[in-house]
Amino acid sequence: HTRCSRDWSSDVCSSDLGARWIGGALVEVLVLLCAIAVTALLAWRVDRWAGALFVPYIAWVSFATVLNTAIFQLN
Repeated sequence: HTRCSRDWSSDVCSSDLGARWIGGALVEVLVLLCAIAVTALLAWRVDRWAGALFVPYIAWVSFATVLNTAIFQLN
């Protein structure tokens, strides 16, 4: 996994969350999914085509969320 700068605790570094704390990685991907959804909604209000372009990204992150949730439940 990636090292964080010395200013950050290794527990705060996002690249370490999945390696040490699967629940933290799940929280991180859920926050990311919410941020993408809000961005897509805001883009949709400005230009429907711009909002529609977020659909594959939302699908991909949703798939990653499902996989992460399954791993979390198995552990």
